[in-house]
Amino acid sequence: MIFKTDKYGKYRGVYDKYFLPLRGRELRVLELGVENGGGLEMLRTYFPPPAEVWGYDRTSKLKNVVVGLQTDCEKLTKISKVGGWDVIIDDCSHVGDYTRTSFWTLFPYLNPSGIFIIE
Repeated sequence: MIFKTDKYGKYRGVYDKYFLPLRGRELRVLELGVENGGGLEMLRTYFPPPAEVWGYDRTSKLKNVVVGLQTDCEKLTKISKVGGWDVIIDDCSHVGDYTRTSFWTLFPYLNPSGIFIIE
């Protein structure tokens, strides 16, 4: 399958190592930084229902994508209180201060045995 993202080829080995045992489970997955949606499409294929795959980006008109800045702690907290996250993938700004802010905001909402990846 071909996706509009470099994630699949670049990170496939890492994804399989950590995520393969999670496939087919009821999960909540969050990708920070969705750009054109190719990564979300790949993640929704990789984690089929009953998994829920959500995106978060500063601009987007895609389904299941929350619009907000990576440093908006209030909004990140609000979307996380719904049930926490099993997988969080940060492919957002690639700026240390912003990444640190979103990590420390979201980490308390990472479910036990959850996985947080910064790309």
